[in-house]
Amino acid sequence: MRNHAPRTPLALATLAGLSLAVALTSPVSALAQGSVSDGILVTMSQPAADEVSLLADATSALDAAGLEVEGIVSSSQGELTVEAQPAAGQTDDQALAAAQEIPGVDHAQLNYVYELILPAEDAGAGATSAAGTATTLATTLREAIAANDPYAQISSPYDSPNQYWLYSSNLVGAWELAKTNNAVTIVTLDSGARLDHPDLADNILAGYAWDSANEQPLSVTLAETGSSDHVGHGTLVAGIAAAVTNNGVGVAGASYNANILPIKVLPDNSSTTGSAELIRAYEHVLELVRAGELKNVRVFNLSLGSYSEAVNDDDLHDLIREARDLGILTVCAGGNGDYTEPNTDSEGNYHENIYPGDFEECVSVTALEKDGTNIHWSDYNDAKDISAPGRSIWSTASTGSGYSGSSSGTSLATPIVSGTAALLFAADPDATVDEVLEAMYETATPVVDPDDDRTQTSGSHGALDAGAALEHLLASDEPEAPTFSDVYETDWYYGVVSTAAANGIMNGHGDGTFAPLTRLTRAEVACVLYNLSGQTLEKTSQNWDAQSGWKVSFPDVETDQFYTEAIIWCKENGVINGDGDGTFRPHSFVTRQEFACMLANYALVIDGDTSVTSPEGVEETLASFPDSAYVTDWARANVAWVAGKKIMGNNGWLSPTAQMDRSTCAAMLVNYAFGA
Repeated sequence: MRNHAPRTPLALATLAGLSLAVALTSPVSALAQGSVSDGILVTMSQPAADEVSLLADATSALDAAGLEVEGIVSSSQGELTVEAQPAAGQTDDQALAAAQEIPGVDHAQLNYVYELILPAEDAGAGATSAAGTATTLATTLREAIAANDPYAQISSPYDSPNQYWLYSSNLVGAWELAKTNNAVTIVTLDSGARLDHPDLADNILAGYAWDSANEQPLSVTLAETGSSDHVGHGTLVAGIAAAVTNNGVGVAGASYNANILPIKVLPDNSSTTGSAELIRAYEHVLELVRAGELKNVRVFNLSLGSYSEAVNDDDLHDLIREARDLGILTVCAGGNGDYTEPNTDSEGNYHENIYPGDFEECVSVTALEKDGTNIHWSDYNDAKDISAPGRSIWSTASTGSGYSGSSSGTSLATPIVSGTAALLFAADPDATVDEVLEAMYETATPVVDPDDDRTQTSGSHGALDAGAALEHLLASDEPEAPTFSDVYETDWYYGVVSTAAANGIMNGHGDGTFAPLTRLTRAEVACVLYNLSGQTLEKTSQNWDAQSGWKVSFPDVETDQFYTEAIIWCKENGVINGDGDGTFRPHSFVTRQEFACMLANYALVIDGDTSVTSPEGVEETLASFPDSAYVTDWARANVAWVAGKKIMGNNGWLSPTAQMDRSTCAAMLVNYAFGA
């Protein structure tokens, strides 16, 4: 685990009093023309050393080489990374070469400069309020959608304001299938965010919001400076990704209410940052994730970048890889060129890479016009991954009325992709990064643009289709049902047997049959309930011996049978207990009322359903079945519970003393697990 210490802010070029509105009026190609680096990062290690000793050793060694240590970037047991400035008269490259010769230095690299990819403000599109959209609603609403936010109701890109991109990216279709609703967190590494914005506050994790540049909570920065977003760019990005949706106010975020965790990575009054700040930000978040304090972080959004040289930013690249290994995707802006032409090298031969977006592990996003063609100055190359709307995007603002005018660029297309990724992760919490990317890439639609045809040179898979991506993910997540030679589509139990088998709850016999009418034994019921739980029995000294295997407390249960592990699990969890004489009777058949009791025990102890203990109207429920008099007294409450849940008795009869067959068991389990 790495720790962080207060440090002197990087001496980066600053733009005094910078605001988003000012920055947008005159975008410059600073990414291509500005400084490549600001000092160096040096990693040193020494076995069993503490941070104080390591810092002293590093400072001493670097001082001897004429390098000045500015602060700690990250630390772990026996390893320390610091940032340092070159000696007087040295360039950063010369300082790097000197540091690499120092004994004890494991790794050294430039502290690369990254800059916000500021959007271009659309001409004549000033900030607006959340009101005043009713006049265009009737003519521009394309379809009823699952969000009542005023901007989201406007599907035409030619009305002001609007959220046409919700429709062109088919997010409104995705929302019909799933909603994030605070189940997933998007981390924005940007200029911060307005913490109290009325259209953001409910989704912002304000208690975790962090100022990486000053190594303090973002709320402290707000108290000290009067702003938690001195540029406004982070608030703009946060609104596109996760503005509060369906609250009847302003805009709707792409993710349908993902959590937003804003991390300010810019020194105060600057639009540039360095590797050190981004590394601190990643380390801060990943430390919380590894400790289990932050759960369900699935996306980093970086609408910033650096051209070419930052391909060697190994320290940052390693953290992006580590995040991905933890199930967290990094989505980055693909670059805006010089806002007139896409960026090329000095010879004009190829389109340059921008990092971190063009790292293989990241998603690099390009921007589309309102009509779905390419924005001409949006960068393109073989490292780009997907395109999203980037022209005339309205969002939340850090000042004024709270809502920006429309602006354009890849930094705005990026949170659309980030929000979509969060939506997919919410719909399938077990999905891997690769599975989410496959869903988005496989369903992306070709960008048809004769004037700016980039299909031959661009690596982009096409334009984002959020609805199709979500359908693809959910379809691929559905288990394939095995077929059985003795189960036919005309059988009443075909569907439930298929569902139970596809989800691994019940298996067929080795000969390809299911034996749907065969009676179930107590051992077999133990197996299906064990399968239903999805749990694995932990081996302990009480139930396992390394020499002899499973240890069973029932004298009539053999230790090496297919059902042994399941019976031990059922006993340990109180799902199925033995008889009063201490036996289990594994080969005895189970009646329907006995199975109802076993399933009720399972619901209580495994799923925590306390309604089992006090079902309402037991006798009233049972009275509706003509054979209820045959339900034994000890089983009446549990039979009433399963009947009330529509798990049993759906054909109008309980048949409580009938022996359970495999098809009926499949039906009851599927009714319980997936709803009747």
